[in-house]
Amino acid sequence: MTKEQFEKFLAKVYEELENKQESLFSDYNIGTYESYWFNQNSKTLQFKNNEKVELEFKIVCIGTWAHEKGTWMWSWANESFTEDIRKDSEELKKLKEITRYDAFEMEAFQCDENTAYEITAISVKHLDALGMYKMPGEKSHLFVALMKE
Repeated sequence: MTKEQFEKFLAKVYEELENKQESLFSDYNIGTYESYWFNQNSKTLQFKNNEKVELEFKIVCIGTWAHEKGTWMWSWANESFTEDIRKDSEELKKLKEITRYDAFEMEAFQCDENTAYEITAISVKHLDALGMYKMPGEKSHLFVALMKE
């Protein structure tokens, strides 16, 4: 991909992500639940009210963005995840071949929050996911793709 082709591709996938997010909010009421639970072993994200599971998605972990350091780390490179989580995320390494951008095969790199969302939009498109969810953390945010059943 040339830089111009990449910019057009990025604009398209970002718009697609925005549409998918709107659908998640309208169809699944994402953002209205009291809490969520991420289960690494089952690779699921549950949304709860009064400790009762109301909604559950299979997920693929995309990566973490450390907001204090301004760094991105792919989930396939993050040893704090289970082997299955890392293996599922390895699919995203193929984005290097598609885009010709080295960032898709680097374990970690400097980036701002906007870039983290762009990476996520590209990943959601590649995975044909329903959308994404950002799990906020004290030191880093985890970005995951919400998958179709």
